[in-house]
Amino acid sequence: MALRGSTGNNRAPQVQVVEHGTLRELKRIDTASTFLDLDAIRSVRGTGAFPQPVPEHRGFFRQWQAAIRSRSLVLEREGLLHRSTGPGL
Repeated sequence: MALRGSTGNNRAPQVQVVEHGTLRELKRIDTASTFLDLDAIRSVRGTGAFPQPVPEHRGFFRQWQAAIRSRSLVLEREGLLHRSTGPGL
């Protein structure tokens, strides 16, 4: 993890995880091998669905959940997720 110091009036430190890559880099990986995929599978196993957007959530949390939802095609292609074709779904 790398911490970048604050500059100017912005006193909040910015944190970037460098061991696994940035969120942008994780989203570009075309195999089910990232923490995004792990969180997606955990969500589907635990709730039966991907995390739903929560309007009051902002920043990284919102971006992370959107990235998790975007992994469905990768997970399907790799055989880790199967869409139900039953009535009403």
